[in-house]
Amino acid sequence: MRKLLLLFILLIFNSYAFAQNLNQISKIDKLYGLTNYWQEVNYNFVYFNKVDRAKWNENYKRLLANVDSLNDFEYYLELQKLSALLNDGHTQVYLPEYLQSQLTQSEFGDFKFYTDLIEGKVVVVRVSTTSKDMLPIGTEILKVNGQEVQQYMNEKVKPYLSVSSLHVKDKRAAQLLFRNTKGSAYHIEFKTPKGKTETLDLVLAPTENKDLYPQFPAVDTFSSKWLKNGLLCENSFF
Repeated sequence: MRKLLLLFILLIFNSYAFAQNLNQISKIDKLYGLTNYWQEVNYNFVYFNKVDRAKWNENYKRLLANVDSLNDFEYYLELQKLSALLNDGHTQVYLPEYLQSQLTQSEFGDFKFYTDLIEGKVVVVRVSTTSKDMLPIGTEILKVNGQEVQQYMNEKVKPYLSVSSLHVKDKRAAQLLFRNTKGSAYHIEFKTPKGKTETLDLVLAPTENKDLYPQFPAVDTFSSKWLKNGLLCENSFF
């Protein structure tokens, strides 16, 4: 009980601190940043001939009209959404550190788990060792916050992803399914590999639990060895 109360207090404190930190950018600077980005894309984006310009301009005008009502985090999300219309993986909008630090992914206080897209399904591929019986590897995520998982990704995840290939966007959305601000709540419905359907309520919170199942072998970023013919073989993963 004391542990749950402490977690609740921490979530309230983090939410308050987050809210206090969301209006560092003035309205003028938000308008300038948006307009400058829109203009640079119009003049310099190499594949602009492939962009739906009507949709691009309509979203720009909509954002212009609403920018005054957006806090810093919402503003950057809208910029990411605008950037995603370009369908280019090399054109991204990144959050500044003070906003990025408020995000967490797939961590829920006592444990964490990671998802991926396998054969068209969103499944658990790694999980904290202490929770591998609760969420076994291969568990399929069926619903998130009452929505079918594909619908949820289409509405809440994919619109913010700058990716050129649809299959890559699908996979990336599955991997980022539970990436949001600390304190974000999820109600998920899932099916275990044995076919049992269950539900779980989760709240994003950093975890100290680092042990994951399955464990992956450590890979050296750089290694070298001499071959029999006297040649030096080098492998680099930088």
